[in-house]
Amino acid sequence: ADEPATREMLRRRREQLAMAGEFLIQEGIARGELPHWVNAGAVARAYVALLDGMLLVRAEQGDAFRREDAEAEAREVLTLILAAAASETRPAVPDVPARPFSILTTTS
Repeated sequence: ADEPATREMLRRRREQLAMAGEFLIQEGIARGELPHWVNAGAVARAYVALLDGMLLVRAEQGDAFRREDAEAEAREVLTLILAAAASETRPAVPDVPARPFSILTTTS
């Protein structure tokens, strides 16, 4: 999307979806349904990116796309998030060193 107006519209859409998700997650934290260590903004933005990625999969698959499969996959990721959120303490995730990556070059 090289068109500035299109970029801005997409950015606003993503931001609005992430804000709505963040609000829901913060509400879950306030109710004690989710632990205080959850980064509501990061989770919401990541989930919106996941859902946007599923739109690309739909475009790639065309008539072979099955909504039921996409919904099941999104629920599996949500299940993992909720399972981690059941922990009173934040699960440790190892840091992975940054490595340059490009789809335009191959490295062995």
